[in-house]
Amino acid sequence: MIGPSIAGILIAAFGGAVGFGMAAAASYIALVLYSRLRAGAATRRPATASTCCSSSSKGLSFVGHNFVFASLIAPGALQQPVRPCRT
Repeated sequence: MIGPSIAGILIAAFGGAVGFGMAAAASYIALVLYSRLRAGAATRRPATASTCCSSSSKGLSFVGHNFVFASLIAPGALQQPVRPCRT
């Protein structure tokens, strides 16, 4: 979220080459860190039948109880039209 702002400040202060170099360095560091991640074996949960409305209410409950998701999703959700669930 703040990456473009930092890049803009670097470009304004030092020129495009420095901003591009910092972006390249950050991408390289991210790739190195991603390469060190180890994923475990996937486990399957038993399939359960759920309706559109129950799935939506579970998702909204999760978002409502998690500050990070709520602050990121709420502004976009307020701009979307509400569609009724079909059963």
